[in-house]
Amino acid sequence: MRFKWFNALRERPLQSHWMIALLALLYTGIYNLPFFKRLIQVSSEDGILPVGFLLAAVGLIFCLQMVLFSLLLWPKIGKGLIVITTLLAAPVMYAGWAYGTLFNYDMIENIMQTNQAEASSYFSLSATLVFLLTGLLPVVWIMNQRVQYRRWYKELAMRIGMIAAAAISLWGIAQFYYQDFAITGRNHTELRRLLSPFEFSKSTIKYVRANYFIDPTPFSVLDESPTLDPQQAPDVMVLMLGETARAQNMAYYGYGRNTNEYTAKHTMRVLPPTQSCGTATAVSVPCMFSFLSRSNYDADIAQNQDNILDIAQRAGFAVSWIDDDGGCKGVCARVPTITVPVDASDPLCDGHTCFDEVLVRELQQVLATPSEKPRLIVMHMIGSHGPTYYKRYPADFARFLPDCPRADIQHCSQQEIINSYDNTLLYTDFVLSGIIDTLAAHPQLNSQFVYISDHGESLGEDNYYLHGLPYDMAPEVQKRVPWYLWQNQGVSPDCPVDAATISHDNLSHTLLGLLGVQSSVYDPALDLFNGC
Repeated sequence: MRFKWFNALRERPLQSHWMIALLALLYTGIYNLPFFKRLIQVSSEDGILPVGFLLAAVGLIFCLQMVLFSLLLWPKIGKGLIVITTLLAAPVMYAGWAYGTLFNYDMIENIMQTNQAEASSYFSLSATLVFLLTGLLPVVWIMNQRVQYRRWYKELAMRIGMIAAAAISLWGIAQFYYQDFAITGRNHTELRRLLSPFEFSKSTIKYVRANYFIDPTPFSVLDESPTLDPQQAPDVMVLMLGETARAQNMAYYGYGRNTNEYTAKHTMRVLPPTQSCGTATAVSVPCMFSFLSRSNYDADIAQNQDNILDIAQRAGFAVSWIDDDGGCKGVCARVPTITVPVDASDPLCDGHTCFDEVLVRELQQVLATPSEKPRLIVMHMIGSHGPTYYKRYPADFARFLPDCPRADIQHCSQQEIINSYDNTLLYTDFVLSGIIDTLAAHPQLNSQFVYISDHGESLGEDNYYLHGLPYDMAPEVQKRVPWYLWQNQGVSPDCPVDAATISHDNLSHTLLGLLGVQSSVYDPALDLFNGC
């Protein structure tokens, strides 16, 4: 049964040109709000903020939308395409406005690989209300609005005329403001990536094509017979993969707060701040475990060839992956994998996620079982995953107050966000110390422990939050991560490391060296401890 106002809408059909204009107005005024927010910010910084320039920008976006919807809105298929685009545009707009998120290919890939628990952390009352008002409500109107089309040749002529008028208007705007647009666009390439629905639609189409319409690359075995040096191989190595930990907030790197209070009691080898391979988990994790460098990284190639886990397993290690986050992004596809159950009856879990202390418990259980092979145990922690930072640490670790106990962190002060984030790092350090204590409780084992994060995080600097910005424009806080290790015997703490070479590119080759694995894929120049 339809509401009366639905019937009223259908009783007043709109000519197609008016529908196109209203859609263009909707997309200009609502879904491009993040673009205008950023434009005002960067223009004021560049000293270009006349009212005429801003009005010209509005006119430019409106003309582009007129061209788009003149091409999209046709009988039979037009409404369906626009409804799908609008349902996507609403959350994209919210994320762009609230967090400064840009929806390029890497971000679409990250979203597609996000599990339910991870996705739920982004929901909040404000996000829901915005989606209802800017997503569902316009879709209801679009679906129930009758559009009146002319005969096909008249309709076609009208569309050509509208596109021509928009093109002439764009030319006219360029005559007066080309220099301002050129300077702003050249200095701030992120602006074009905020244009809705162009950027996220292009990236989504590219992702779907790459993952569903192109034959997968055949799997490539990089080394069929790697060998293990029993004199050098440890009995057990635990590699802890951090989540969203940035080096800037670590006490080991000069931060003013003691966020490394617990591991400080151990003899840690702290490497210089490390350049990440990406700014999102879906890119960084497959890249850092591969034998590709960031400069030549290709997701399809990385997914379909050996990574460090495959080589170590083939060399003779009992390799396992224990996950307390959103999965291994394909890295653990060929090794035994344990996903920590999130049973709400567990005091460390809430039915959606678990505190990372569960990883200490998992390690204790693994080490209680004898193994004839040396072990490489990779643990993936939930770490500092936002925006619900406050859910990543127990109440006892709310050391820095006031924190931000909500998902829509843009409504907290920046200091409250930083406090919550620093609490996650403090708790992470507690968990790492627990892992080391567990290894140290088995002195008969030659043990190694490595901690490295996948990418960093923005906490409101320059109005950016979370992570996932395109690498070429992402701030350093999203790209500089901590890397340190502990060993009960092995590399001398005095072994020099060239800080200029530290990046995720070094990880797989350094691990091969620490594990005592001899392989044709090993590059000694990328092993940070080669010769130590």
